[in-house]
Amino acid sequence: MNIKKLFYGISICLFLIGCSPVHKIALHNENSEFIKNTTSMTWYGIDFSNVKLIGDTGFEDPEKIRDEYFNSINKVVVSESSKYNLHKTFYKTNVEIDSLIIEERNLQIDLETMLASDVNSTSLINIDDIPLIISEYNTEEKEGLGLVFIMKSLEKDDKKARMFVTFFDIKSKDVLLTQEFEGKAGGFGFRNYWARTIKNVLDQIEMYN
Repeated sequence: MNIKKLFYGISICLFLIGCSPVHKIALHNENSEFIKNTTSMTWYGIDFSNVKLIGDTGFEDPEKIRDEYFNSINKVVVSESSKYNLHKTFYKTNVEIDSLIIEERNLQIDLETMLASDVNSTSLINIDDIPLIISEYNTEEKEGLGLVFIMKSLEKDDKKARMFVTFFDIKSKDVLLTQEFEGKAGGFGFRNYWARTIKNVLDQIEMYN
């Protein structure tokens, strides 16, 4: 077999794999129509307060991760809004930013409980924990539709993060819709590497079908 043709064929296959479209996942339940018809929402950010860091490398300085990187990921989602397009993904004409609650929660993480031994750890949160987490938010003075991404795990060996995309009623703190997603990581530096998981999840979401 001609070596050049073989190499060319492998290159084409790798190119097609790399350019394959992101698989869309429908995000809906019995509250979807209400969420769809609400044109405004408040973005609360990425809640890392219950996240587990899983992997032998990449998490050597958990204090810096908590005190610097978690909220820097939140900030890049807001500052690069054309890339992390919440309006487009969720069909909203108005997206208010209110990240203070989440930023404060992220700074209060217990470092001793942030590391987990493996992806099957019983300490990882599940979907049944989401209402309790939302109930801890101090949002009673506001009303409307809220959206938060509640981070479950950062998994260095598998190069991915798992998170719950969660809509809730701001005043009552009732969870309206929550669904778990996985996002692939990538890029240079801790912030960009894990921020890529948020972009990947946004690309996956098919809000209505």
